[in-house]
Amino acid sequence: MLDEHAQLNLRKERQLCELLASPMPQLAKADEVAHFLLNGVYAQNLALQPRTCESVMLLYSHASFLRRLAGPTKQQPSRTHDIAQLASRSSGADTAAVPLTPQDVPFLDDMRRLYTHQKRCFISPTPLSLEHLMMALSIVTAPSTTAFHFANRLLLDADKFVLLPTRTTYTAYFTVCHVNNAMQFAMARYTDAVHALQLPVDAPMLTALLKGLNESGYVEEAVALLSRVQHVAVSTPLLNASLETLLLSEQPLSCFSLYDAMQGSSVKSSAETYTLLLLACEKSQQWSRVTAILAEMQRRRVRGNEQTLNLLLKGLLQERLHSFAAQLYHTMLRKKVPLWPALESGVRPLLR
Repeated sequence: MLDEHAQLNLRKERQLCELLASPMPQLAKADEVAHFLLNGVYAQNLALQPRTCESVMLLYSHASFLRRLAGPTKQQPSRTHDIAQLASRSSGADTAAVPLTPQDVPFLDDMRRLYTHQKRCFISPTPLSLEHLMMALSIVTAPSTTAFHFANRLLLDADKFVLLPTRTTYTAYFTVCHVNNAMQFAMARYTDAVHALQLPVDAPMLTALLKGLNESGYVEEAVALLSRVQHVAVSTPLLNASLETLLLSEQPLSCFSLYDAMQGSSVKSSAETYTLLLLACEKSQQWSRVTAILAEMQRRRVRGNEQTLNLLLKGLLQERLHSFAAQLYHTMLRKKVPLWPALESGVRPLLR
């Protein structure tokens, strides 16, 4: 009986590998694989090799991205929640603000079912399997105890099976903690990864942690973390997250010290970078560097958004640089950038 079960297991896994290697479109293949696993593997209590499980997880991740990219109108509204979302879209509601629940992430249930089945069959997960699942959980933007507890379970399983999670896994986990207002867990895991596991920190990992701390109100912890960081290649998102940390601190003008220190590097500043610097000027009520910011934006050919341009205009008005302010105001009119109502009284004399 054991030989027959082992032969069946080998035969089914071979069929699955052939299906994974087939030239079918990704979405159709993922649906077919999910159906095959449900009827041919789970029902007969068969186990997959770790490498095969990784391949299925990778397929689910790609298919999930493609289905989300296609948009909700391409999916069947099989749940009441989906119908409500479709109704809000048809009525012209703002769809970008609609938070995603675990039910809104395609193939997340299939990934979780495969992971749970493999554990039930006493097959150890792999770091890549954990990474694919954690990345899928990080897509959930609505607070969810289900997603948060499962994310913690993945890291507990990594401890149990003596696995070293990837840095991408930690980055996704910090995002899950941020969404669920649980940055204490993120800090505990970060400390464990750096000190106990000796995992080198990278820019996305640190960016996710800083953003979570900043937006959750843990400014002192974020400043302390930033002061301890060494040997991390800085990216534009990390620069912006660090500037946000300093902006929220008691010394907002320290943003300029960080920005000046990065001047000789290859990091490219974005509109958000200059917005944060201008917010530091606004918070400290010291606008003396507004012309330098404007010149830097022109030199680097960075196009500011509505907030950036209005803050620039405010700074120029505060410094009584009326000719620069008039030029910027007319540029905003030409580009149809909305003017903040609070600036209208200062702009009115420029029209004469």
